[in-house]
Amino acid sequence: MDRNNQRQIYVVLLHPNEEKYYGELKKTFFEELGVPCQIIRLRTLAAHNKSALSCASKILLQINAKLGNPLWEVKRNANLFHGKRVMSGALSTSTGKGGTSFGFVGSINENCTQFYSECDIGIKRREKIPMDKLGKIFENWAKHFYRNSGKKAPDIIILYREGLSNPQILDNMRPEILELDKMVDKIKKRCECNPQSLVMTINKKINSRIFSSKSKEGKIINPPPGSVVC
Repeated sequence: MDRNNQRQIYVVLLHPNEEKYYGELKKTFFEELGVPCQIIRLRTLAAHNKSALSCASKILLQINAKLGNPLWEVKRNANLFHGKRVMSGALSTSTGKGGTSFGFVGSINENCTQFYSECDIGIKRREKIPMDKLGKIFENWAKHFYRNSGKKAPDIIILYREGLSNPQILDNMRPEILELDKMVDKIKKRCECNPQSLVMTINKKINSRIFSSKSKEGKIINPPPGSVVC
């Protein structure tokens, strides 16, 4: 597992008598050597003796993840975006005793197998994200996507906003959308392209009841999961 004569990962087998060194080994590899490691307890291998292939597969998946490679990939519908590069992200806020916290995660490659994430905790203003910080996050997100997509800009940018009630939607989302628009404008100028952006949110607390008449018996039923109401 060498790349440019540098170790990418260490694999260590631990005898039951050596398991007390597990924590120290992890700390040494990650903090001092700066290299990921996969420590395998022989006790674990012995317990899965009858399903050795399954156990080996799980270990290989963990190694693959620690090397920064995707474990799986969702097959994309070629007709959905007609071959366009899509950059999608989600922004969420939550309020507790220590203040408001927010988290962001966004895809940074066309296959949506790599992601950029940021978070902040203890914001004093209720449900309000500092716009200068959010603008920087959006900019870093775009830079990561550009580098990971072979220096190609996205064609479509999708942002899902979660964690707002109905009265907060307009007040909170307006400045956030402005920050997203600033990022889109920078992409347009630097890459000479015209990406489209979509911002959406969902309010699950509604009083309306929705029914569907599409059933085998022709009866009025609850809509199935995943239904979209336009």
